[in-house]
Amino acid sequence: MARYFWRAFSTYSHYASNNLCGHLLNSISSSHGKNWHKEPVYRHIWHEEYNELINDYCLTLERITDRYLQSPAGKALSAACAKQRKNNKPLPLVDVDCLRKFENKPGIPWGIGVVEEFFMPLKEIAETSPLEHRVHIFVTL
Repeated sequence: MARYFWRAFSTYSHYASNNLCGHLLNSISSSHGKNWHKEPVYRHIWHEEYNELINDYCLTLERITDRYLQSPAGKALSAACAKQRKNNKPLPLVDVDCLRKFENKPGIPWGIGVVEEFFMPLKEIAETSPLEHRVHIFVTL
């Protein structure tokens, strides 16, 4: 149930209205000196690609969520939530620390790989370049 809530919440919070999508196409068209926003075929393609991007984003989020729920921390969190619901008590706070570790049990490792996976749908439609990153030794201690 929670996974469907987060998928719906994430979609809703990142989904743009048709008016906003149209405005974005208008802006991009103008900045490139084109009239794409005036042609029905381009508007249709624009909206179809946007909907596909949102779907890909949601599926990626769902895969990451499933991996977390299968981790020791995810299983512990699920058990803690079930216990709290049964006793009509507040659910545990889910934040970044909880995703890394819950009740001293490991979650999923958050690093450049997960961030890349999360933004992979954007890579399919946008021009990207490698991200330069460094890990300083004092950060890993």
